[in-house]
Amino acid sequence: MEMETLKSNFLYQYWQSNNRILFQGRIMIGPKTDILANLFVWGLLLIFPIPFYLSTWTKTWDISPTIPFLTIFLQFTSITFLVLTSITEPGIIPKKQLQLRVGTNYFLEEFQDSRHCDTCDIYRPLRASHCSDCNNCVLVFDHHCPFVNNCIGKRNYRYFFSFLISIFAFALAVVISSLLCLSTVNDYQDQKILVILFLVPVIIASLVVFIFFLFHVFLRITGKTTREKLKQISKTGDEDFDWLNLNDSLFSLRLLI
Repeated sequence: MEMETLKSNFLYQYWQSNNRILFQGRIMIGPKTDILANLFVWGLLLIFPIPFYLSTWTKTWDISPTIPFLTIFLQFTSITFLVLTSITEPGIIPKKQLQLRVGTNYFLEEFQDSRHCDTCDIYRPLRASHCSDCNNCVLVFDHHCPFVNNCIGKRNYRYFFSFLISIFAFALAVVISSLLCLSTVNDYQDQKILVILFLVPVIIASLVVFIFFLFHVFLRITGKTTREKLKQISKTGDEDFDWLNLNDSLFSLRLLI
């Protein structure tokens, strides 16, 4: 449908990308191609803990009520940061055609050290890059993460980093709870079930998440993004992550035009 034929007056109805826009422009998430990876993470956070709690709650409660409640708190924290990472607009620069429609001027003219994006028809800052998955240019683009169903960029990196910390802490709590249960279980079959169902997969997942966490700690120390590190691109320009303040989005999906 041609843009001129649309009768609606909200910006989200003219938006051009692979993102999915929900609740009449109130939430934007990633493309449909991320669904399986994203569901895998949600399954680990929502479904996997159910048999874990059923198997260990009584035993860990007898040891200390703090253990199961702390585990639930870490699970809730992981879910919170996953949601914030997924629904926070990462720093998208609207395409030229859209900007002309609403009368804005974000990087439409060439400036020092800028690079032109042929797809979006804009001049983007050096640390910005075009994400082919979402079909958007993103400020301080780190990478596209199908597991959180969003790009990771200037506006949601801190949530992503916090998600890595919280999900590792949650996995560590599951491992410790399982080990404590093993110390109280005398039946060999029950011990075997605990090891197979919880300890082995969770330890593997914990190691993977911990490696990612250490990698991003290294990136923070060096001041680089994942893209810059993997492609051996030198950090250029002053655009950086803002850890204290959440920068304003360049657009509002519910803007009346």
